[in-house]
This record gives sequence, structure tokens and C-alpha cells, in this order.
Amino acid sequence: LESRPRPSLLTRRGTTLRVLWALPGIVKNLKHDVTAVVEPFTERLQTVRALDLSQLATSELVALLDEFQGYGRTMGRLHNAVSVVGTLLYELLAGLLPSWGADEQTAPRLITGLTGLVTAEMGQELWRLSQLARRDRAVTQALLGQDPQGALSRLRADGQAREFLDAYDAFMLRYGDRGFSELDLAQPRWEEDPTFPLAVLRNHLESELDQDPLDLHRRQQEERLRLTAQVEKQIATGLGSKLKLRLFRALLSNCQTYMGWRENVKGCWVNVYGVYRRCYLELARRCVEQGLLATIDDIFFLEPQEVTALLDDPRQAGRLRGLIAARRREYAWHKSVEPPEVIIGSWYPSDEPPATDRPHDNMLTGIGASAGRVTAPARYITDPVHKAHIEPGEILVALQTDPGWTPLFVTAGGVATELGGMTSHGAIVAREYGIPAVMGVRGLTDRVRTGQLITLDGFQGRVYLTPEENNAPA
Repeated sequence: LESRPRPSLLTRRGTTLRVLWALPGIVKNLKHDVTAVVEPFTERLQTVRALDLSQLATSELVALLDEFQGYGRTMGRLHNAVSVVGTLLYELLAGLLPSWGADEQTAPRLITGLTGLVTAEMGQELWRLSQLARRDRAVTQALLGQDPQGALSRLRADGQAREFLDAYDAFMLRYGDRGFSELDLAQPRWEEDPTFPLAVLRNHLESELDQDPLDLHRRQQEERLRLTAQVEKQIATGLGSKLKLRLFRALLSNCQTYMGWRENVKGCWVNVYGVYRRCYLELARRCVEQGLLATIDDIFFLEPQEVTALLDDPRQAGRLRGLIAARRREYAWHKSVEPPEVIIGSWYPSDEPPATDRPHDNMLTGIGASAGRVTAPARYITDPVHKAHIEPGEILVALQTDPGWTPLFVTAGGVATELGGMTSHGAIVAREYGIPAVMGVRGLTDRVRTGQLITLDGFQGRVYLTPEENNAPA
């Protein structure tokens, strides 16, 4: 790939013009596809979630899996398409704004304070749950104790804390399919292991500086509307103002819509995986009872067609147990490998440790994904399930964040990640919560540790690592 000649300027411009010419039709058709798919899927999902899978015949479980594999392909295709189109719309908007008199920080501020983003709503709902818990002494004691899950179960058995438990059940019904590495079937969901959401509730209860994330959202929304009016006023002067104003409004409206859809279609895709996992766990339970599998999670080391073969012919069990053992070893090896950020062509890990680029200056650069500047202690989190504590105002530092991390953003004063960009999940939710964010900071996790005082500059896309640099002018 590196040796391929670069296309000529004329060819590149021709390609760009063809994409721009086709874009309105793509946007319109994709809107139709999303609307046509998401609503009936949501209705079907509610029906399936109400099923007791243990009462279904094995053939019914297999049929349910076949049905949702179709949904999975559709949601995956839609999510990828929405992500690409949303990124393209944003780049067009950001590229045009300077010619209309706006600065480079305007574009990200115009896509904040949006409504209906499921990943932002998760954090808001957990905060509201924490406020319900504060009003019930028994619930507060349960959440602050050593075994919050067990304590809540005892309250439920005793008929106590009905208001909180009803709200908690409603939260799990809506968000129970979420988790970490959500498209990995082997990873447990919040409904199975609520350690993380319970830890977030504990964070809120222990914080004396806790504030309603909806207040932050309203301020973000007001700022976005004010800035939108300001840009429109700048555009509404000079030659071609009406055409430019129509273009701006159409671009902005579609960009905001697609940013929301990127999160929400991904949420539907995760719901599909939630159904997959529940079905496979039930099939695995039956296989373990029959002696076909050694453990429940063995099933996640089989291909779907191999599961079907095992169900159709139990004599396959011996051969498949050997495959499972080999794949477990391969999985452990893959987890130990640290791949490069970008692979061009082919790559195979060597026995040599990867070279680490450790610049000597005290400033790291990335992408300013959410405006703002904050100086605070860092909180470097590698295991959000068991080490989810973050003090109010601390800067969350991580290799990357997926939607399952976003409830931590309610408490954080800022977010910095080594991977990610302007339209990544972490960037979108950071903008919703009005906290600075810098994404794609190379070397971040090598040089920042918990408790280290750093400055996060979401305007310039910089992370300052020393007190001297922290005092640098904005």
C-alpha cells in the first residue's frame, strides 16, 4: 500500500466532488433505513426480553438466534454507515465554518447538548438512581457496604426499598445489555454482573460535590443554541447569504442527527448481542448438564455452526473439546500481544518488545474533541469493572473508552484517551456532559498515572504533564 502512487490532484478532486454530489441522496436513504429498522426492532426486543429462555425448546432457541443474526447484520451495517456519513458531515461542517467567519472551536460546540443519546442518558439515569438511594437510609447503607449486590437482594426479599428497586429494575431492563467490550459475547453484561453500575452509584453517594448532569446538559444546550444563532447572523450577510444559510442549517441538522444515531444504532447492535449471549448461555447450561461441555463459557470458543453441530450430534463433543482447549490458548496469546496503532499490509508480532516513543517534552498532543481546559489529578483506569472509583473533578485517563464507560463521565472533570477521535463514543458523550476531552493522545498511558497533576486543554488538543506546563496560558 505504501508503494502505490498517490492519485493526482485532479483525480482526488473529482472523487471529492462525486462524493459531495451523492451525499444528499445517501443521507436521505440512510435516514429512511434507520427509521424503518429501529422502531420495529425495539418492539421485538421488548417481547424477547420478557421470555423465560429456560422454558423454550432447544429448537426455539436456535430459531431465535437465527432471527437475531439477521438483526445483527442489519444493525452492524447501519452503524458502520451512520458512523462514516456522520464523520463526513462533521468534516464538511468543520471545513466550511472558517470561511463563514467562525473559529476552529465552533464545530464541536455546535454538536453538544443534543437530546436522546442513549449513552449520555445512562449516566443521567444512574445519577437519578443515586438521588433515590440518598432518600432511603437502608439503600444508602447497602450501596456503601462491602457487598451491595447481596444487600440489595436482602432488601428485595424483605419487601423494602420498593421505590429504589423498581427504578433500578427499570434501569437494568433498558441498559442491562451494556457492559465493556460490548461486542464480545464472552463478556458479561450489567444485568449479570452489576459491579460497575453499583460502583458508580457508590461514587455519587460518597461525593459531596455531586451535581445533576441534566443541569450540565441544559447549559450545553443553551450554549449550542446561542452559538448557532451567532453563526447564522455571521452567514446572513454578503453575497449568497440565503444559499449559505440553507447549506449551514442542513449540514448542522444532519450532523447532529447522525451523531445521535451513531450512539443509538450502536445501542441497538449491543441489544442484539445481549440476546445472542442469553441464548448461548442457556444452550451452554443444557450442554454442561448433558456433559457435552465442561464449563458454561466453553460455548464462546465455538463457531455458531459448531454449536449447531454439537446440538444435532452429541458425538461431536470430544472433537470440539479439543478445539476449545486450543482456542483458549490462542485467545490467551492474543491478549498478551500489543499491536501497533496502524497496520499497513501485514503484521506479525515479534519476540522483541514494541518500541515505545517517549518524547522528552512535557506536553502530549491529540485531538481536541470537547472544548474546555482543566487542571486536576489524573485517574488512570484500566479495569472499569473492579476499579471504577473516580473522585469528582479528576481527569479520566484510559487507553480507550467504549459506551460502557460513559457513566464515569458524570463525575469526571475531563477525559483523555490514547485512542479515539472527534466522533468516537467518548468524545460525543464528553461534549454532552460539557467536560474537556482530548482523544488520540499517543504515549498517554505510558506517561500518566493516577494522582499525577495534569492539565487537559480541549481547545488545542493538548495534555500538559508538569505543574510548570499546567500554568501555561490558555
